[in-house]
Amino acid sequence: MLPVASLTHLLLVSSVLLLLFVSNLRAEPVVIDTHSARGRITVADRNYEVGEEVLAEAASLVWPANSDSSFVLKFLEGGEEEREAILQLAHLPTDAKTERIARLRAAAEEVYDSMRERMEAAGWEEEDVHRLLIIKDTNCFPFYGRRASGYEEGTSVGADRLALFPRCAKVNHSCRPNVMFSSQTEDGKLRLIAMRRIERGEEVTFSYLGEDGDVMSREERRERMRGKDFLCSCARCEGVDDVRGIRCPACGIIRYPLPETAAKEEEEAGSAGGVVEREKW
Repeated sequence: MLPVASLTHLLLVSSVLLLLFVSNLRAEPVVIDTHSARGRITVADRNYEVGEEVLAEAASLVWPANSDSSFVLKFLEGGEEEREAILQLAHLPTDAKTERIARLRAAAEEVYDSMRERMEAAGWEEEDVHRLLIIKDTNCFPFYGRRASGYEEGTSVGADRLALFPRCAKVNHSCRPNVMFSSQTEDGKLRLIAMRRIERGEEVTFSYLGEDGDVMSREERRERMRGKDFLCSCARCEGVDDVRGIRCPACGIIRYPLPETAAKEEEEAGSAGGVVEREKW
């Protein structure tokens, strides 16, 4: 019979091994709160290799892409926990002075007027609809899934649908992302797949621009995202654009575009090496 001290030690070691085993089974990153400029971020809780699934999430809501009223109805018909998760998603305030927010206010007025009795019965005001449409416009994904809630089993759903995935919506944008996303799956789940090795503790990011962002210049990317009231400040936008390098045919060196401010500084300093010309590539 083992002494008590040995049994205690054995139990402690077994507990540690069990915790390590369970942590390795976790297939999802964790969300942490920060007080940095990036706000809430998603970080990997373990290492992920290229092609490995980082996160999979079923759609919370699916609706026709061009129907705000359908979206609002789907929201009202959802469960309390589901609605609360959606209302917690990031969005600009309803009084923000941008063209997008003004456009969504007009859409909210139209939806509220067309559903006034339903809105009043739910205790909703026009401002509540406006806020909900901003959340939708900021966080929705194109949806291509199969067997989604509300559709017949086995039927394909095209890109004329949109969906909300509250968990995946918390993943931030980067012009140099480490995951890609797709909802072209049998179960209709949105899946985040590692594009490169992701280290434990590293932020998980994807590109709002998809593959197009790889070939866009910094100015083109920012112009595209301006429609979402978003200004990217990722490392690629603030530093050297090392995704769009060009190999010099004369010397064989790969040269990369510099930020506009850095290019101007080198031009004013009379620096050689074709740094300013990089911006023209």
